Amino acid sequence: MIKRAAKGDSIDSAAAAWTVRLDRGELSAEDRQSLERWLQEDQRHLGALVRAQAIWSDLDRVAALRAGTGASAAQAPGRHRLSVVRWALPLAASLLIAIGISSFYAFQHGRFVSGRGQVRHITLADGSSVALDTDSVIRVRYTPQERAIFLRAGEASFQVAHNTQRPFIVHAEDVTVRAVGTNFAVSVRDKEVQVVVAQGTVEVRRIHSASGGVPRLVHHDQQLVDDRARPLQVAPLQPAEVERKLAWRRGLLIFDGENLAEAAAQVNRYAATPVVIDDEALGSRTFVGIFRVGASKAFADSAAAAFDARVVAQGGAYHLRLPP
Repeated sequence: MIKRAAKGDSIDSAAAAWTVRLDRGELSAEDRQSLERWLQEDQRHLGALVRAQAIWSDLDRVAALRAGTGASAAQAPGRHRLSVVRWALPLAASLLIAIGISSFYAFQHGRFVSGRGQVRHITLADGSSVALDTDSVIRVRYTPQERAIFLRAGEASFQVAHNTQRPFIVHAEDVTVRAVGTNFAVSVRDKEVQVVVAQGTVEVRRIHSASGGVPRLVHHDQQLVDDRARPLQVAPLQPAEVERKLAWRRGLLIFDGENLAEAAAQVNRYAATPVVIDDEALGSRTFVGIFRVGASKAFADSAAAAFDARVVAQGGAYHLRLPP
């Protein structure tokens, strides 16, 4: 049985050992319980295991190619697989542990996009996780010195794996957001950058600034707004407001006193069929409700019931109208 890693052992080495045993099918019921406990001990463990299995798959493909070039065409499939496994397992295991998974993935580059109405969840190479809101784009550039994310459009939420030696930096327009291990979201809309911190603290600075880019600290339950026309603005938020602003990560939209026109605009960011409010007075009324992202018909029906309006499906949209 694989026991909990000693204090000096790395998470990556433990993940490598689990990966080898999982591939070999050697886990007993007790081992599987031990693995489950290990995964629950620290949120970084799952990310490490996923990365270890990815490396293992790559090495296994290399092993298959090597065996394929030297194997006889008459070799039996069973013997072929056995020879591959005998050669690949010890080599892959030693490579996984010797080079370290985090070192193997020290360099990561990629572009991630979420489509209209899509909320996408991504696990990065270091175990950090990203949630991409609808119509959002990020680029990832990991080096041994830093973990850099470039938010090109939309909104992204980050749960950052703790690493004081390798800062996690999000670039959005003229702003950089630096974190070590925390939970926060960054959005870019109409050139305005907003940062909402749910847990921990981030450091925000402007890249081009007359003040020399003096940083502002944003703590949990706070929001920073950068509209370029004024100094960086930091304001407190109630925990319920943070939850409402970040509910999209769970596929939800929560409205608590917004006017109906604002709420409809939020719904339409995700919806295939938009909601159109034909009466200006109706659009100014305040609204409360919780909806799944993309559920524009449910939103329209709920608003109609709340304000004695009617829903008319017309021209590829749901129109909300007050009775004549």
